[in-house]
Amino acid sequence: MRATGVHIFVRVGVLAPEDLVRVGIRNVLEAEHQLSVVADGHTNRVLDVTDRVPLDVLVASPATECDALRLLRTINRRPLPPRTVVLADRVSRQGACALLGERAAGILRRSTARHHLPWAVPAAAQGGLALEPALASLLVDSYLQPLRRAQTQSDARTLLGRLTVREREVLTLLADGHAAPAIAAMLSLAPGTVKSYLRSVYDKLDVSNRIQAVRVLWSADAIPSPAPVPSRAVGQTA
Repeated sequence: MRATGVHIFVRVGVLAPEDLVRVGIRNVLEAEHQLSVVADGHTNRVLDVTDRVPLDVLVASPATECDALRLLRTINRRPLPPRTVVLADRVSRQGACALLGERAAGILRRSTARHHLPWAVPAAAQGGLALEPALASLLVDSYLQPLRRAQTQSDARTLLGRLTVREREVLTLLADGHAAPAIAAMLSLAPGTVKSYLRSVYDKLDVSNRIQAVRVLWSADAIPSPAPVPSRAVGQTA
């Protein structure tokens, strides 16, 4: 980057397999006064672009995710590689992780890149990670999901810790699908006693019915969660 007064000018290279795409990216970038496109070329000639002039950021629009990974590996073998922002049609969580693993400095969808390139390129030039907002949300959610699951499990186990041994037995049999009279017979208890235990279980677990109580057991991994029932194909008869 070159600084003039308070302005920072970012030297940008553009790679894309089609001339029209390169022109479109160039037009978006050069509409921003601090961005200067100093080189462009076909994605198959990446080194011709990166070695022609010093670059701060390379905006690459390869045809496929595999092409993007190969391009990043080629660039990162250079002594001072530019920060690379990748444009792609669709990016899955796994694909994004693979690109980030190859040191992509940004990932944007091609369809909305014109809205995000003006902020993404300067962010990448300054060492930031420029991600499409929807993709950033997906990656954050995938990171937080195990933490949320662990917290739910911990909370459920805390609730189960309030139960007596007998209440836990009654709840486990309830989760196995047994009604109160059957539970009473299995534990040699009066039906009224079982109902009393169930009221106590619901109160301690802060739930109001059988389904909610059993869900606490599932959340705590105290019993296996039920497998989903496979849907019957259209036209299939029993």
